[in-house]
Amino acid sequence: MEAELDAVFAFPLAYRELEAATGDSDLAWIGRKLNLWEVSTAYPLTFRIAVSDGAQSEKRRLYTLIYWYLVRRALWGLTPKSLNKTFARLTRQVIASGVSVESFKAGFAD
Repeated sequence: MEAELDAVFAFPLAYRELEAATGDSDLAWIGRKLNLWEVSTAYPLTFRIAVSDGAQSEKRRLYTLIYWYLVRRALWGLTPKSLNKTFARLTRQVIASGVSVESFKAGFAD
């Protein structure tokens, strides 16, 4: 948790954009989706993606994967009960392996 708070203070513009969810950027888009679904547990993962050195196309793809994961869960009638564990696991995975679609997918393989 302390590392996450350090990241928030180190990158306030990205966090503000995610939280405010205004504008046309990919980060604002996922911020609007997370706000709509009331899934703040995905913020640490989304924030890690936002502040990474990855290509914007890779970030966009990851944001889309996060969104579609939430949509699929809703379609299956699953509750948000375990989302905190899932997003914590995915965040640890991208911290350990880097921000990429491959590391995101590997987070589900555990």
